Amino acid sequence: MLGEFRRRRWLSQLSLAALVGLVVLMGTTGCNRRYNYEHHGPPTNPATPAGSYTVNVIGQSSNGITAITHSTSIAVTVQ
Repeated sequence: MLGEFRRRRWLSQLSLAALVGLVVLMGTTGCNRRYNYEHHGPPTNPATPAGSYTVNVIGQSSNGITAITHSTSIAVTVQ
């Protein structure tokens, strides 16, 4: 009877250690590098420097047989 109690006590301590290890493992996943990216997104882009820029806009349409492409340029001034 005493040997059975010792075995159960050892098993109880082992299961407690396994539970603590699992909790620690789950807690450290929040420190993963991807955690910050997935939950906060990438950093904001820097502002565009002042000056004149040309933006090319190209659009394409298709009816399934032929494709039509149109393009235009727009002058943009950033102050």
